[in-house]
Amino acid sequence: MTRAEEQQAAPWHQMDAEDVLARLQTIPGAGLSTAAAQHRLETYGLNLTPEAVPRSGWSMFFAQFASLPVALLGVAAGVSVLTGGLADAVVIGSVVLINAVIGYVTESQSEQTIHALKRLVKPSALVLRDGHACTVSAEEVVPGDLLVLRPGSYIAADARLVEAQRLSVDESTLTGESLPVPKTTATLVMPAAPLADRHNMVYMGTLVTGGQGLAVVVATAQYTEIGQIQSLVDGARPP
Repeated sequence: MTRAEEQQAAPWHQMDAEDVLARLQTIPGAGLSTAAAQHRLETYGLNLTPEAVPRSGWSMFFAQFASLPVALLGVAAGVSVLTGGLADAVVIGSVVLINAVIGYVTESQSEQTIHALKRLVKPSALVLRDGHACTVSAEEVVPGDLLVLRPGSYIAADARLVEAQRLSVDESTLTGESLPVPKTTATLVMPAAPLADRHNMVYMGTLVTGGQGLAVVVATAQYTEIGQIQSLVDGARPP
């Protein structure tokens, strides 16, 4: 069984919390041992979503010419050359080139800024290991970890709730819902419940807005819901 199949082999929202803990070999109230967490980190890899391959400098530069106004200017420059207006052609060509350089510099700086911000933002997660709550980098969270959820907590992976006390989560980044969603540990009986109705699950990239709880991680990295969406977006091509 592949890593993807291991993390997606069961409809977690339809399973009792105790069954999920047993399946992931997580000790209730104590979480994983440090050794087990390290072994799973080596097995499953870092909890990082796939990043789009950055565009090369040449592709960004040549993309500046792929527009209708630039094509019209190019045609106008060609007509000017054919009719003897060499000076006009030089002026038009200069305008097109200056526009391309400005567009290239702007896009290049924007991409560099975005990648720099991604490197600066390092979310963390509060997990139970060896029976103690400890803060780890979100990228070190592994399947089977017990996430400690408190107001303001960033949810670092997809997880099945095992405890929930007036817990509410902002899932707008994933489902688009504008209001926080109340959560429960109750097992769902709907076999094809949409994400927005899986009230016993929490998902990577969302935020706890109130209450507290515990959730056992069932999927990380590209196998999370947000990771799968990002993979689809990165693979999309314009018609």
